[in-house]
Amino acid sequence: MIAEPSREALTGPAIVIKARYIKDQGNRAAPHDTGKPLSAHDASACVRELFHVCYWIARTYARTDRPEAGAFGRR
Repeated sequence: MIAEPSREALTGPAIVIKARYIKDQGNRAAPHDTGKPLSAHDASACVRELFHVCYWIARTYARTDRPEAGAFGRR
């Protein structure tokens, strides 16, 4: 569902790109594909992108206790 055009209209292209990266890294590491473990750099990058997606979700949809805008900087 990442490729759904309405999702990009809702989130913007940056979140879609991050979600696609997370999915692709997971598929790359899964046994049904190459089954090769991710490098420490790739794993760290994946967690960073996942954090950005989760941060966006919290900023957008939390009813209370929203994280501050720009609290962790932009990368």
